[in-house]
This record gives sequence, structure tokens and C-alpha cells, in this order.
Amino acid sequence: MESLQNDDRAGFEEFERGLHKHLMAVEAEVVGHKLRGYDIDEPVVEIDGDRFRRKGRFEKTYRCLCGTTTVERTLYVPLGSHGRAVVPLEMRAGIVEGTWTPLLARVVARSGASTNPKEAAELFEEFGGCNTVCQQPISSTESGVANVGAGTRADRTGTTRTRDGPSRRGVGRSLPGRRADSDEERDGHGGR
Repeated sequence: MESLQNDDRAGFEEFERGLHKHLMAVEAEVVGHKLRGYDIDEPVVEIDGDRFRRKGRFEKTYRCLCGTTTVERTLYVPLGSHGRAVVPLEMRAGIVEGTWTPLLARVVARSGASTNPKEAAELFEEFGGCNTVCQQPISSTESGVANVGAGTRADRTGTTRTRDGPSRRGVGRSLPGRRADSDEERDGHGGR
């Protein structure tokens, strides 16, 4: 008869943690690849009847359930006038609070409803891979999560037309998209 020792269980737990960490890194890479597919890189786009010109491409780190992923995305500014820049990738993917994927935002909101922010942050750090996701109060994301939550898919999609190409689905001014994050992005400095 084989005896069960605590050392055996501890070794298996370490194996599980290592495997989980490794798979989260792969998952984050796949999430980044999928996010890139939501980008539009055309000279001019139309969003809800307004025309925007490409200002540049900028890297941005997004938070997902498995950690973080960095993606280069296109920034657009209103054509012929001053105004806030838009990021179609974030609008099309339903990014919440400028950096959170929709699933992560839901999980954070639910965890905030079930426990306090400190305990939620500890749980994410230990099991979720998002060790910094809960540093800001979870309640600050509730409005963003509501935008991602109950609406129908049609509520979150619009039509984008490029100057020379066919229409693309998924961009609309009323979407929970993210405007430019920094003065550099709004002014178009620092991109390519």
C-alpha cells in the first residue's frame, strides 16, 4: 500500500501552478493575435457618418483574464476638424475602461460584488494571472461593464467604410470604445 505524504501534494500543486502560468502566457498571446484582427489600418474611415483620418499606430497593453498582451493599433482623428481621437480596435472588440477585455471586466465586476477589492486582487494574483487588475476600485468599472453586459450585439456594432474599400462591421460612436489615452496619442506624436 502506498502512503500519501504532504510532500507529494505540494509537488503536484507546484506542477499545476507552473502549468497554469505557462498556459496563461500562451492564452495571452492568442488573445493579442485575435485583438489585432479587430484593428483597421486605412487612411480614412467613416464612423456613424463622421470621417476620421489615420493619425498613427501605437502600441497598447491590454488586460485579459490570463494576464496582459501588447498590441499595435491604429489611432484616428476627425477629418478636417479638431476633436478626440478614436481607436476602432477598442470599439470593435468592446474594450472596457480602455484596457480590459470584456470577459475580464465581467469577472472583475462579479468578483467585486462577491468580495472586497483587496480580496479580489489577491484571488486574481494567485489564480487568474491578472496580478494588477484590481489595484483600482472595482466599482469604477461598473459603468463600463454595463456597456458590455446586457446589450445585444447589434447595440455594439456599427458600420465603418474605408475610403476605397468595402464596409467593415463593428465600429460605432455609441460603442464602449476608448478614445486616445494620452496627449501624445491625441496629438498624434509618438506613433508611426
